[in-house]
Amino acid sequence: MKPASNIAFKEWASVCEAIAAGTQTIILRKGGIHEGDEGFQPEHAGFWLYPTQFHQTPDDLSIEGAPFLELAQEHIPEDNTIVLRTFVSVSKVDYVIDEARLDDYREQHILSDIVVHRRFHYKQPGLFILHVTASSLETPLVLPFDYSYAGCHTWVELTQAVETP
Repeated sequence: MKPASNIAFKEWASVCEAIAAGTQTIILRKGGIHEGDEGFQPEHAGFWLYPTQFHQTPDDLSIEGAPFLELAQEHIPEDNTIVLRTFVSVSKVDYVIDEARLDDYREQHILSDIVVHRRFHYKQPGLFILHVTASSLETPLVLPFDYSYAGCHTWVELTQAVETP
């Protein structure tokens, strides 16, 4: 029996597609507005990617990222459902406080330089970099939406544990 997880991580659907494809190998995170005073914390070493359509536009992505937004728009779930396809394992977490160091990560993600700059400076300078390895299900899993999943927070505790790929 494979391990199961009930932890999901909300991320732009375009980024989820890029991670699943192996094009993006890191997650850059500052935190959602409901993360509390301490902001985002990298609490879990493995989690499901929970694709969201909120706040992403073509201008938020690099030129290489544009096709992933188109792909994400093809995979929008039906109302009152969420779709899980990709489980990621975190191998390393960096916290960058020198903005110039962000250039070292440019080839590992699909976000535009402007978005990375905004995330870095949100509230106070600094950004978490989660190095991830992705495993995807052959057939995505469709789950019912639960209102506990709503809101601008990163971590979601699913109502059921899902077997990982």
